[in-house]
Amino acid sequence: MLGGVAHSKLAASAATIVFGARGERIITALALFTIPPLINAVLLMATRILYVLSLDGLIAPFAAIALVLTRSSERLLAIAGFFYVVNYTSAYICLIALRRKDPSLPRPFRAWGYPYTTCIVLAISLAFLAGAIAADTQNSLWALLLLALGEPLRRLLTY
Repeated sequence: MLGGVAHSKLAASAATIVFGARGERIITALALFTIPPLINAVLLMATRILYVLSLDGLIAPFAAIALVLTRSSERLLAIAGFFYVVNYTSAYICLIALRRKDPSLPRPFRAWGYPYTTCIVLAISLAFLAGAIAADTQNSLWALLLLALGEPLRRLLTY
C-alpha cells in the first residue's frame, strides 16, 4: 500500500489507495472548497506585494512584465511559489533573529509555541526549498537569479 501511495502523482490517486473508492471523491470535494479561497489569497497577496515593492522602488516596473513575457504559466507559478516560500522563510528567520537580538522589546503579538513552532515551520520551508531546487532545478535557478539580480538592478535603475 505505501509503495502505491509513494508512486501516486495525484492526491486523489493516493487517497483512493488509502481510503478506497470514496477517497478520490473526498479529495475532490476538499479541493472544490479550498481552492477558490486559496486562489483569492494568492492573487491578492502577489499583486499587493508587487505594488508595494514598486512604490518603495525595490523592483523595476519592467521586472513583472519580463516574467509575463515568458508566456509560460508553469514557469511563472513555479517561480512565484519559490518566491513565496523564500518570503515566508525570511520572515521566520527575522522573527528568530529579532527575538534573540532584542528580547526586551514589547511584543504586540505572540507566536504560539515559540520558538519550537517557528523552528519547525522554518525547517519545513527550508526542506521545501531544497526539494524545489532538486526537483525543479531550472525554475528554481531562475527564481534565485531573479532574487540575486533584484537589488543590483534596483540600485542601477534608481540612482
